Amino acid sequence: AMWRDYLAEEWERNLPMLRESIAALESLDYTGKSFDVIIKLVTDRDLPAPLENLGKADEVVFVPSPHIAPYLMHVDFNQGPPHIFFGARVPEGTVVRSPALGRSELLTRLSALADDTRLRILQFIAEEGEKSASEIIDRLELSQSSASRHLSQLSATNYLLERRKEGAKHYSLNAERIQDTFNALKNFVK
Repeated sequence: AMWRDYLAEEWERNLPMLRESIAALESLDYTGKSFDVIIKLVTDRDLPAPLENLGKADEVVFVPSPHIAPYLMHVDFNQGPPHIFFGARVPEGTVVRSPALGRSELLTRLSALADDTRLRILQFIAEEGEKSASEIIDRLELSQSSASRHLSQLSATNYLLERRKEGAKHYSLNAERIQDTFNALKNFVK
């Protein structure tokens, strides 16, 4: 009853987009590539530190989802390979035939920019260069939880590059990603 009453319609609505994402991802050549390169190709995210051990697994299953972007979710079942859920997408260099997929990916990216605090963070880092989370908190007068939430979303959408330095997270601007988003919007409205 739950499938019929609540889930089936949503599944049918998203199925063409998921098929498009899977077809595009299957068209890529992963031969000879390291796990961190593969995860970047598939998810458009750098390999998060907590997932580094997955590179030792014999098999990892990637599962596109219409609902999780821009985040990654790792599920380790008791039996079988680990699964990484990620926002359904078409990787760069492949052809997007589904307007819904292009629109969904673009909406995820643009919604990350549709917040004054996140724009202030981007502006601060663009003007000052790489900054630690505590420097961002102090300069923009943010609470730790607010900063964490905003930095998480900006990192998840790849607008900020995150690295550890002396035990603290540091963030730098990914200008290429911002330009890529503007180009994607421009192509979308053509």
